[in-house]
Amino acid sequence: LLRALERIEPGESYLMAFSVDADAQGRGIGSGLFARIEEEAREAGSSRLGLDVAQTNARARALDEHLGMRVVARTPGIPLVPGTGLVRMAKSL
Repeated sequence: LLRALERIEPGESYLMAFSVDADAQGRGIGSGLFARIEEEAREAGSSRLGLDVAQTNARARALDEHLGMRVVARTPGIPLVPGTGLVRMAKSL
């Protein structure tokens, strides 16, 4: 997490955590929340929105890409600890 936070670009809002309860997924709640997060970031003067997602979380990555986020970097995981690699995604606002 600390490595990820060290890479926040100037003028970037960073989304630290974002989730929708499994029972509520697929209803547009995540898309609506994300739109509001983008709006808040623009109002705060940010020109970019960034986040990190686990390399193994294909569903979250697919949603992020659907919402216009693009992969800009990858952080390797901790050796011998599966699922710790991160994908940095960002979107210009």
